[in-house]
Amino acid sequence: MDVMRARFRHFESRRMELEQRAASREGMLSRSEWWRHEYATNPYLLGCPDDRLAVRFHDVFINNTELNREGKIGLIPVLGEHGFMRKFTHLTEESSPNASLPVMSSHRVLSW
Repeated sequence: MDVMRARFRHFESRRMELEQRAASREGMLSRSEWWRHEYATNPYLLGCPDDRLAVRFHDVFINNTELNREGKIGLIPVLGEHGFMRKFTHLTEESSPNASLPVMSSHRVLSW
């Protein structure tokens, strides 16, 4: 429980840091900074077990990519209808207190 409280305090501090940054820039933040502020305001993944966070990270990462016309792997448009880049930013914020991203221990097999 103490770990959860400490992480919650981290996000409160992060929220205040981003609000101060916005105030110093006349309310201007980059899109990713706004997404980071959004997550710090409501850290909905707080307490999520690492294995589930790793699966979520994998799923969102995969959904952020597509094959382009040249047959190369690329990113979908940042402002796509599903907002996967926004979700990816939330996941990186959740992972930031640990200073590492989740790692999947094995490959998942999807059934159709």
